This record gives sequence, C-alpha cells and structure tokens, in this order.
Amino acid sequence: MATREEMILKIKKIMATANDTSEGGEHERETAMAMVQKLLIKHRIDLSEINETDDNTTQDFLYENISPAFRRIARAIANMNFCKYIYSVNPKRPSYGNHQFIGSDIDVQACIALAKHLILSVRREARQGAKLYPHDKSYTRSFENAASCRIRDRAKENVANAIEQEKNISSDQLGTSLVITTAYEKIDEIATAYLEKTKQSVTLVAPRAIKINSSQGYKDGVEYGNKVEIT
Repeated sequence: MATREEMILKIKKIMATANDTSEGGEHERETAMAMVQKLLIKHRIDLSEINETDDNTTQDFLYENISPAFRRIARAIANMNFCKYIYSVNPKRPSYGNHQFIGSDIDVQACIALAKHLILSVRREARQGAKLYPHDKSYTRSFENAASCRIRDRAKENVANAIEQEKNISSDQLGTSLVITTAYEKIDEIATAYLEKTKQSVTLVAPRAIKINSSQGYKDGVEYGNKVEIT
C-alpha cells in the first residue's frame, strides 16, 4: 500500500497533467480532476497538503452576463467543489454582472470548466427542445429554470451525502480530521478574507423568483437536469 507521501506525489502528478494544456482536451482534464477528487476523499488528504504554496485565494470570472438560471448552476457547482461563487452588479455597467469564483486555484479552474460546460449544455438542449414547440414562447426559459434547479438540488444532495459518508467512517480509517466537512466549512472564511484583502465591496443580488410558464419546458428541463453529468 502506498504511503501518504507517495499518494500526495501521485495526486500532484495527476494535477500537473490536468493543468498541462498541451496534453489532451477538456474531457481529459475533467477526468483527471475527478480522479484527484476521489483520491483526496479516499485517502483523507487535505488540499493544503497538495498546494503547499497556494494561499487558497485564487479568483476568476465568467465574462458574460448570464441569466439567473445559469448563475444558479455556477453557484451549485462552486458549493459542490469547495469554492464560493459571488455574483454582483457592476456599478459602472449596471446591465452587466461580475461572476467570481473564490477558492484554491485547482478547485476554481475545475469549477469554471464544469460550470461553463453545464451552462452551454443546458442552453443548447433548451434551444433544441424549443424547436419542437415553436408556438410555446416560454419553453426555453422554463427549461433552463427547471434544469438549473434540478442541478442545484443534485449538487446539494452530493454535498450532504459526502459529509454523511465521512461522518460514518470509523476514526482509525478517517485519521485526524474530517477533511470534507472542514473544507466546506472553511470556504466561507476564505471568501470573506479574500474580499477583505482585496478591498472588494460586493453588493449581492437577491435571487429572482423562478418562473415556470411552460409545462412542457419544465418537464423536459427536469428530465435533462436529472441525467446531465455534474461531477
């Protein structure tokens, strides 16, 4: 059986491969990152042990004004992957928003890749479905809202299940800390500290009411939200 140090080295090598843009494509990178996450959980290794020089305050943006449904997806993916997603109105350009992920570099990059993939997938499927119901003007938005809500709920279930599974592991298997639980609890502190450090003033936008005006769009959106891969 590999020692803890050997496992950390193995994870670092996988992460290096995932971050090498010259090797493979987005699918290969996502596969590598999924493997990293599984190894971290299986061997109870904290990300701080992997990213010894990472201050856990890396940020990035989605440079587009996305709808409430798609912001819902971005927030769900962030919450599931040890990051914090913040959306705020740009005071200089009120019709545009700032989309920001906060967390460790490796988690932020994984979140952005997955969030963008899901947003594009939901948008594409909604438009494809709308072609079958040309007279249903509410189909697309209802599909997007339903799919994003289902993705959000599944992400919450994944977090709850991961925490519950960790709590059920015996102390000798677990080691000295609750890795997953601690990571989820720590991200709020990281986000707050980062905003203070960078002197950012964030005015959070209240979530809008979810509108479902097309029963067919809602049905198809829920179905897609249930089957699309979110990890």
